Amino acid sequence: METQNFEQEIDLREYLGILRRRWWMIALITLMALLLTVIYSFFIVTPIYESATTVMVSSPVSATGGTVDMNELNLNRRLAETYGEIVRSRRVANQVITEMNLDMLPGELNNKVQVSQVRDTEFIRISVTDPNPTMATAIANNIAEAFKDNVVEIMNVDNVSTLDEAVTPNNPVSPNKTLNIAIGMVLGLMLGVFIVFIREYFDNTIKTKDDVARYLELPVLGSIPVMED
Repeated sequence: METQNFEQEIDLREYLGILRRRWWMIALITLMALLLTVIYSFFIVTPIYESATTVMVSSPVSATGGTVDMNELNLNRRLAETYGEIVRSRRVANQVITEMNLDMLPGELNNKVQVSQVRDTEFIRISVTDPNPTMATAIANNIAEAFKDNVVEIMNVDNVSTLDEAVTPNNPVSPNKTLNIAIGMVLGLMLGVFIVFIREYFDNTIKTKDDVARYLELPVLGSIPVMED
C-alpha cells in the first residue's frame, strides 16, 4: 500500500514537473486562443440586436361591477399559445412585408420572430432579432399592429392593446463577448495542457538520471552538473 502511494506521489511530481517545464507552451497556446476569440467576437461575427413589444388580448371589463370574469381571464391565458401562432402566421407576415416593403419571404421574417407569454398573464411578448437595431424595432412594432388587426377577426375578441412598444436597443444580444473570451481562455488552457502531455508522451529521449534507471535499467555511475557562468 505504501509502495502504491509512493508511486502515485512520484507520478504526480512528474506531471507537475512537465507542467513547469512546458509552462511557456501552455501560456502561448492560451494566448493564441484568447486572441482568436477576441478577433472573432469583435471583428468577424455580426452583432445581433433584439427589440420587443408586449401586447394584451382580453375581454373588456364587465359593465356590472367593473370586474373581470375569471373564466374569461383563464381562457385568455390558455389562448396565449394560439395568439403566438397567429403572430407567426403567413397572414401576418405578408401584411408586414407589404407594409414595410421588405425584401424577404414570410418564412425568413418569421425566423426573426419569437413569441412568448409573460409569465402567467394575458400578455404576450413579441421579440424580433436583426443585425440592424432600427429594423428590429420597426418589424416588432409592425408585427404587433398586424397581429391586432388579424386577431380581432380570427378570434372574435374585442380588446387588444399594446402595453409597451418596441424601442431601439443600444447593445446587441449576441455575441456575448465576455462569455466568449472566458470560454476561449479555458479552452486554450485545456488545449495547451493536452498538447504538452501528448508531446511528452511521444518524447522518448533520456533527460534525467531517473530516466536512465527507469527505462534502461542501468545504474547511474555519475553525473555532470550544469556549470553556471
